[in-house]
Parts: sequence; C-alpha cells; structure tokens
Amino acid sequence: MSTLSLYLGLTLGFDARAIGGAMAAFLIPFSLLTWPAGHLSRHWDPLLMMVAGSVLYGVFLGALVFVPPDWVVGTMAAGGVIAALMYAPSLVLAAHYGGEDCRASALAAFNMAGSLGFAAGPLISSLLLAFYGQFSANPNAPVFITIGAIEVVLALAVLFIARRGRLRAHPALESR
Repeated sequence: MSTLSLYLGLTLGFDARAIGGAMAAFLIPFSLLTWPAGHLSRHWDPLLMMVAGSVLYGVFLGALVFVPPDWVVGTMAAGGVIAALMYAPSLVLAAHYGGEDCRASALAAFNMAGSLGFAAGPLISSLLLAFYGQFSANPNAPVFITIGAIEVVLALAVLFIARRGRLRAHPALESR
C-alpha cells in the first residue's frame, strides 16, 4: 500500500486527497465484502475461490500501471472486490488447516505473514525499481507486472500442491 501511494503521488501526480480517495476506493469494498465472501466460501470451494481471487488480484496489480489516472479510483474499487474474494477464503482455509487445536495459532501466523508482506513490500518494490531502472527510464510497468506475476505464480503453486494431495480437503469438498 505504501508503494502504491508513492506511485500515485510521484508518478501520476495525485495529491494527498486523491491518494486517499484511491485507497478508500479499494478499502471500502474490501472491508464491506469480506464478510459476504467468507459466507460464500462456506458454500463454494474456498481453495478455488482463493486461487481465482489471487490470480485476478495478480492481474489487477499488473494492469494497474496501465490504467489512465482518471480510471484509477474505479479500478481500485474493482481491486477491493477482488481482494475480498481472495482474503476471506484465505482466512477460512487458514482456520481449517490449523485444525481445532491450533486454529488461533494458524490465524495468528496468517496475520503475521500478511504483516511481513506489508513490511517487505516497499523494500522489494524499491529493489525492483532500482533493478528495472537500469534498463528503462520508466521502471514502474515491469515492477507492477513482476509483483502481479508473483501473485499469480504463488496462487497456482498452492493449487498444484493442493491437487497433489499435500493438503487435506476442505469439509465442503468432502461432502460432494
């Protein structure tokens, strides 16, 4: 989020109010739709919801750099919807795979991983900006594409691992 704020301000020329508006456009649908997405994951396969949401989120991240400034707020709102569809089933899966006896620890580890991602995000994006800056006067596009591609690859890797039987099936899948 901090890296995106810098991009919006330094590259697109958004002022503080416009940056806040773009962030709110993302966070409001994300926060409002997380509960319904969690409820939906009780009826649909949460693994497939998480993977599909993560793939779409990776595409969102990779495409965001190509969005005209006038469309950023709407695109951010769409990203918030996608993020809710990814996040809620991720929580459901963390709780499930943690089991009855370790559910709180699994959710704490999930939150810790997210916090580490927020901490590492600016560092990784700065390193990528420096790296791609050696080859391009505008390194933002390759950075956004790289981060989006990482999201897609990780989501597909989780699906591959799950389909190879290395993760127990979710109860919703066992009843089918």
